[in-house]
Amino acid sequence: SGWRERLRYFGAVLLFVLLFYRYSFDVINLHLAYSRLVGREASRFYVKRKKAVVSVIHGFESAFEKETNRFDDATVTTLASLKRYLVREGIGAEKIAVINNGVDLDALDAIPRDRNYLHRELGLDPHIRLIGLIAYFYPDRENKGHRTLLDAAKIVLRSRENVRFVLVGGNYWTADGLEYFEKHAEALGIRGQVHFLGEREDVPALMSSLYANVLASFKEG
Repeated sequence: SGWRERLRYFGAVLLFVLLFYRYSFDVINLHLAYSRLVGREASRFYVKRKKAVVSVIHGFESAFEKETNRFDDATVTTLASLKRYLVREGIGAEKIAVINNGVDLDALDAIPRDRNYLHRELGLDPHIRLIGLIAYFYPDRENKGHRTLLDAAKIVLRSRENVRFVLVGGNYWTADGLEYFEKHAEALGIRGQVHFLGEREDVPALMSSLYANVLASFKEG
């Protein structure tokens, strides 16, 4: 309801203010839409010492950016086209810097490719083809397309016996996202063919074991 959302918002602002004073930050670096909204508001009350508020805007979710961006000392975007969009929305170009996302291809190429890396861990025959989705489990359930993949998995498994599905990722903002989709896989009757691996730090190695890596997101930055 509306009052619960307002209470949650003001509670988050208060928490940020307390954290700012507790640790006396010199730089406040804000990512993601809600964090920027709350962090900018909280920075107004942080006057203990000089600070720099730097927001990083990854996507086109700028409904409130022009109203709160004035509290930024600097704003970073990841695309030149995103900077142009924000300028059209009323944010001054002089405070926006573009730092492109980047992938270190040399570092990735240095990781040995092992087609059976996951097969050994899961005790699967090497001829099994693994189809994977690597993403956080979000509280709105469908942000990253986990249900879509599982629904598709049921169709694929009707005609393919040598396929298994792998979901890699931790919960984001909720404690039951992963459990929710485990129950969905069970309801579909495919729980035995779907492996939920949780949050991992060996993603490049995991991907080397995948026959196909699926991006089923409904929203990305």
